Amino acid sequence: MKISKAKIEYHRNGPCGIGFDVVIFTVHEDGESRRMMGVLFPEPEHIAIFDLDKLGNEDIKFGSNSWKGTDYEYQLRHMIEKFHNMENTDE
Repeated sequence: MKISKAKIEYHRNGPCGIGFDVVIFTVHEDGESRRMMGVLFPEPEHIAIFDLDKLGNEDIKFGSNSWKGTDYEYQLRHMIEKFHNMENTDE
């Protein structure tokens, strides 16, 4: 599985909530591409992955639009780390 075309944004979760990163990305697997969205909290294994096309059709059902987050976590966290490092060098 290869991940590309990532767009990353950090979200504060209110004044006292835990912030999180949102990643929109394309995953390439078995000759197919799928647009996905990941929501990653700082704690390892605290990740949610969704298919964007299914979300657009309001499909949030478990088993239909549910993905094993740990399959994507390593690559996404690496991209997020690079994003935050680049953000901090712009100052």
